[in-house]
Amino acid sequence: MRKIIRAAVCAASVIGLFLFGLPAYAASVQVTLPGFDVTLSGVPIDNTARQYPLIIYKDITYFPMTYNDCRFLGLESTYTPETGLDIKKTGVAGNYIDQKTTGGNPQRATARTVAFSIRVNGKTIDNSKEEYPLLLYKDITYFPLTWRFAVDEFGWEYRFDSARGLTVNSTPPESSSPPSPGRTADPDLLISSNWAGYYDDHDKPISTEVTFLFSGQQQDFSVSALSNMKLTRNGIEIEFSLSGNVSSQPGRGSSDVRTVFFAELSKPLTEPGVYVMTGVYMGKMFTTAELQVE
Repeated sequence: MRKIIRAAVCAASVIGLFLFGLPAYAASVQVTLPGFDVTLSGVPIDNTARQYPLIIYKDITYFPMTYNDCRFLGLESTYTPETGLDIKKTGVAGNYIDQKTTGGNPQRATARTVAFSIRVNGKTIDNSKEEYPLLLYKDITYFPLTWRFAVDEFGWEYRFDSARGLTVNSTPPESSSPPSPGRTADPDLLISSNWAGYYDDHDKPISTEVTFLFSGQQQDFSVSALSNMKLTRNGIEIEFSLSGNVSSQPGRGSSDVRTVFFAELSKPLTEPGVYVMTGVYMGKMFTTAELQVE
C-alpha cells in the first residue's frame, strides 16, 4: 500500500491560533467535501459529521491539522506569531479521537490561503509559491495531501481505488515489502492525459490508448493505480475496459524531461463520436482531451 495523507498540526499550533488570533491569510478559495470514502489508519472517516472534515481543493485532498489528528498521524507542530508554523514527523502515533459537529458540514465552503511562515522537517515552505497552498478552514490550518509532503516528507502509505476510496496509514504495515528500485509515477507530476492509437491501411482503428504525460523521468505506471474511470461518447457514459498493456516513452518539453505512458483499451474506439475519459490516478483527478472518431 502507498500512503498519502495530510499533515496535521498539533496542540501548540491550534492553541496558538486561538491564543494569538488567526494568522495572516491571502486569497479566498472554494473547497468541497470528498466524494469518496476515507479511512485513516484503519478508522473510517465520516466527513459529513466530522467537526473538521477533510476537504478538496484543486482536486487534492486536504487534512485538518488539529491537535488530535496531528498526534494520531505521528506529527508534531508548534506555532507562534513570530516564527509561524513548524511541522515535524515524530513517527509516534496516538489514539484516534472522533470529534463531531452539530448540523453537519456543507458540501461547498470557502477557505483561505495562509500567509505565515511554514517549515516542514526544518525546510522553509513559501506558501505563496505552492501550487497546493496550506489553507485555513473553520479557523484550523489544512495541509495538502501531495506526494511531495505525504510520501517524501512524512513517509506515509496510501491507496486509492473505486471500491474503498482513500486509505491512509501513517506507518507501513509489518507485511509491507521493501520498495522496488522503480518507483510508481508521481501523481503530483501528472501534466495531462490524451489519446493515441494505431490504424490499418484503410484508416480503421486497430487499437486505442489513453496517454498520461508526466514531468520528469518516471519509471513505472500501473493501471491498477487508476480508479473512478468513466468514458463518455457524445456526453453519454459507455462501457469500456483497459487491457492492462502499458508502454512508456521518454520525451522532452521545452525545458525539462518528460515521460509518457500509454494504457491500451481492450477494444479500439470505432463508433463515430466525441470521446472523453475521466478518472483518478493515485488521488489525482484527470480528464482527457476530446477524441473525435469519424
